[in-house]
This record gives sequence, structure tokens and C-alpha cells, in this order.
Amino acid sequence: KKIAGLRAILETEYRISISVSVGSSFHSLSDISRSFEEARRAMDYGAAASSDGSITWYHETWKETTTYYYPIDQEMRLLSALKVGETLEAKRIVDQIFVQNFAERGLSAEMSQQLIGEIKGTILKLIDQKVIQDPDESEHLKNRTVQIMLSEGVEQVRSELEEIIEQICELIVRKKTEKENETVDKIRKSVEARYGDANLSLYQIADSVGRPEKYISQLYKEQTGEPISDYLEKVRIKHASGLLFDSNLTIDEIAAQVGYNSSHSFRRAFKRVLGVSPSLYRKSTNE
Repeated sequence: KKIAGLRAILETEYRISISVSVGSSFHSLSDISRSFEEARRAMDYGAAASSDGSITWYHETWKETTTYYYPIDQEMRLLSALKVGETLEAKRIVDQIFVQNFAERGLSAEMSQQLIGEIKGTILKLIDQKVIQDPDESEHLKNRTVQIMLSEGVEQVRSELEEIIEQICELIVRKKTEKENETVDKIRKSVEARYGDANLSLYQIADSVGRPEKYISQLYKEQTGEPISDYLEKVRIKHASGLLFDSNLTIDEIAAQVGYNSSHSFRRAFKRVLGVSPSLYRKSTNE
């Protein structure tokens, strides 16, 4: 009654909301640690049970030992979503885990602790795989994950986990974008360095940047809106227009120099890109 009265005074006069957990009584110094541990478990139980902040007595807590639900395939789906930076999917899986365990099952405080530990372990496992390149960010996220405690309350734990997930996915997506931009830049440099080779193929470009043909083809189209073949054609025509303007080479010689096997295919490509034939272009620039 005294504890309840003190709690009421704090809430009424000072607007301070407190949660109280009580272990069993002790009669000697050796019993203090046991009573403290019981009080801590009662506090965890109150958090897991979404207690309204009232006094939680250890002897009144659940004694259920219902096993938590977190199968390996669910963990693998969470890891897969995190590795590719799919924030919404990763958060959906975590929400599903919380509903399945805290809304649909009567977990004891011990089981709740173990479940949170398993989820934390999944995130730490991902961080240890070095998918986050920045060591400072990696260490920060690891420490933040380790510090999550069930005593903060189930909803607070879920919120903290989702914030960590968002940060992990943001870092992964940012790094993925940087790598993709680097690959596109390598593709362009490869084309610009070898445009004069009439036998230049997608396979050779892919080999020069160290990525598969299908990957660079799809990536370049997604990033720029045009196929690599169109970019190659533009590079060849750009160099050809320069030669038409400031050299005395014939059109056939220019066609061969910029990577065309025949002057006919060169003329068609030139008109397709610039809208005029090579001869008219040379005439207009010399006037």
C-alpha cells in the first residue's frame, strides 16, 4: 500500500510515471541478489505484457514456458531483405515476428528475453558479414543493437529495431548506388577507349569492367535510359563528326577509323544520330 501510495503521489503531484517490480522478501545479505533478480524478471514480464505501469509482483507473474516462434526460414528472409536494403520488407517481417509472439502467444519473460536476443543476434550476424563498409557506422549500429533491452517495453524495442533496420538499409542502398554509378562510369570509359574497334562486343565491355553481360546491359539501361549499343554509336559519331570537320580523311577512311566495317552502315548511323549525311555535315561545316 505504501508503494502504491508513493506512486500515486508522484503521478499526481509531479506527473512522473513509474513502474515498480518487487521480488520476494529477503532475510539475509545472501538473499539480496536473488530478490533483485526476481524483481528484474518481474520488470521484464511487465514490459513484455505491456503493463500499464502498475506494481508487478514476482510471485504473480506468468509461469508459462511457451516457446517463441522464430523459425530459420523467417530469419533468412529477414537477412535477405536487409542485405539488399529492402526496408519495408524487413520491417514487415519484424512486425510479423512481434505479432506472432507477443499478440498471439503467451510468452514468459524468459522466453521474451530469448526472442529479443535472437532478433538482435540476426542483426549482429548481418553486421559481422561486413555488408556495411563504413567501420564507424558498423560499430555504432552494433553497439545500438546490443544495448536494446526488453525492460524498455515491447513497443519501444520494436521501434528501436525498426530504426536500426532503416539505417542499415539506407547504408546498404547508398553503397549499392555508389557501386552502380562506378560501374556505369567504367562502361563509358571502356566504350570511349575502344570505340574504334569494329569487333567491339558487349562481352568485351563486360569483361573490361569485371561484371556479367546481362548485368551491365540491364544496369546501364536502368541508369541512363539507353542501351550500351546506343551510347557506343553516339561516341563513334561524335568522333567521326570531329574528323569530318578538321581532317582530310575520306568518309570511308573515317568510317573505318571510328569502328564501322562499311561506309554504308556508317552513313546510316551518322544520319540516325545527327539527322544529316556525313557529306552534307562536312559541307555545312566548311562553308
